Amino acid sequence: MEELHRRYPSDDEAGVFYALTLIAKGMMASEKGYANEKKAAQILNRVLARKPQHPGVAHYLIHSYDYPALAQLALPAARKYARIAPASAHAQHMPSHIFTRLGLLAGSDTVKPRR
Repeated sequence: MEELHRRYPSDDEAGVFYALTLIAKGMMASEKGYANEKKAAQILNRVLARKPQHPGVAHYLIHSYDYPALAQLALPAARKYARIAPASAHAQHMPSHIFTRLGLLAGSDTVKPRR
């Protein structure tokens, strides 16, 4: 996928699928610097800027940042994904990954009290 992305840098979908492979690679590596996830997010954020209604990009950004140390970076994508595909149960579920990590109620800016 990296070679495909390199060969066709203007093909957003090649970039999205390369980013997805980076996310999977990062999850398997358990590397706490999150280099693969951050690289994936850079690609995905570029695509999202051009295609703000792309549901896959918002979804994969949530996966890229689905770690306590990175969750704050996914908040815009989490909120966006819920609006992009409101009829999709998965699109309703995915933002909760980030909202929960940040202690937010239903995606608001209200922080739940910690006990």
